[in-house]
Amino acid sequence: MNISGENIIIHKDNNIYIYNFDTIKITGEKIIEMYNNHHNTFKNYFGEHETLTYYDLLTIYKRTNVFVAFGNIVNFSLLSKLKLTSPNVYEIQKCGFVQSIWGENYYHFLTEELPNIIKLKNHDSSIPLMINYNDKYIKDILSICKFPESSFIKRDDSNCFKIKEFYFTNMAISGKPSRDELLLVQKHLETILGLDFTPIHIQSLKPIGIYIKRNEHERRVLNNNEIINHLKEKYSNIEWIIFESMNMLETIKLFNIASFVIAPHGAGLTNMLFCRESTRIIEFMPFSDPNECYNHLAQMLNHKYNCIVCEDSGKMNGKQMSIKMEYLDKLI
Repeated sequence: MNISGENIIIHKDNNIYIYNFDTIKITGEKIIEMYNNHHNTFKNYFGEHETLTYYDLLTIYKRTNVFVAFGNIVNFSLLSKLKLTSPNVYEIQKCGFVQSIWGENYYHFLTEELPNIIKLKNHDSSIPLMINYNDKYIKDILSICKFPESSFIKRDDSNCFKIKEFYFTNMAISGKPSRDELLLVQKHLETILGLDFTPIHIQSLKPIGIYIKRNEHERRVLNNNEIINHLKEKYSNIEWIIFESMNMLETIKLFNIASFVIAPHGAGLTNMLFCRESTRIIEFMPFSDPNECYNHLAQMLNHKYNCIVCEDSGKMNGKQMSIKMEYLDKLI
C-alpha cells in the first residue's frame, strides 16, 4: 500500500481509510502491520523511539509532555508508564492532525505544515485541526489564509488528548517539500490575495531587489553596510529594499513583486515561497555549516538560484560571514 503524495488518511473505528482517487479500507488487525511497513513515514509524526502501540490501534504520540492517543479503545491507565505529568485527558470525537519535525519554525511551518492544513481543509473544512501554534507568524498566516482560529486545536504541554476519528496526510521529508505542496500554498494565496506567480521578467521599469539583513548573532553578515552601499551605488537601476521586519501580509506582498532576493542562510529565505517564478535568489552560505534546504526550495519553485559559500567564524562561534563584492558582482 502506498500512502505517499496527496492522500488524506483517516483512522476511524480501528479502520484506516485513504482518500485520493481511490478509497482503500484496512481492517483494525492490519493497522500495526501497516505501521511497521511504513515506519519511515509515521516516524515523522510519532517519533523514532517514543512510539508505543496498543492492541489494534496505531500509536500513542509523545512529544515533550503531550500525549495523543489515536483510536477509541486505548487504555489511558497505561500512560502512567510514560510518566505522564498532566492529569488532564480530553476526548475528541473528530480531529485532523498536522505535526512535523520543527513544525513551529517559520520554514517548516510554511513549507511542510501549511500545505497539509490546506489539504485537510480542502477535504473537509469542518474538521478541527490540531497544529503547532504561536501568536506570532502562525496566527497571522492562518488569518491571511482565511482559516478561523476557532477551527484549530492548539497543542500545548499540559494536556493529553484522546481522538476517536483522526485525519492526517503524508508529511514531506523534513527540509524537502515537494513542488506540488508548495504550489498548493501559492494557489491558495493567489485565490485569497490575488497574487501573481507567473515567471517574472526584468523589464525597462525599475525592478525591485530585496536584501535581507539578518540581525541575529548566528549567520550574521559582518559587512552589511558595505554590501548595501555597493548594491545601491553599482546597481542603481534596481530599487533595493532592506528587509528586516514587516508584518506577514506586507512580507507576502513585497516578495511577490521582487526580481532579486539576496540573503544569508536563514528563515528569511523562506519568503521566496511568495516570489514569482524565475526570481533571482542569491544565498550566502557559511562554509562551516552548509545546508541545501533553500537551494531545494528554489529548485522546486523554478527560481534562479545561486550560492556564495563564505568563510565564517565557525559553527561554534555563530558562523558569521564577510562577503566579497567581486563574488556578488559575478552573480548580479
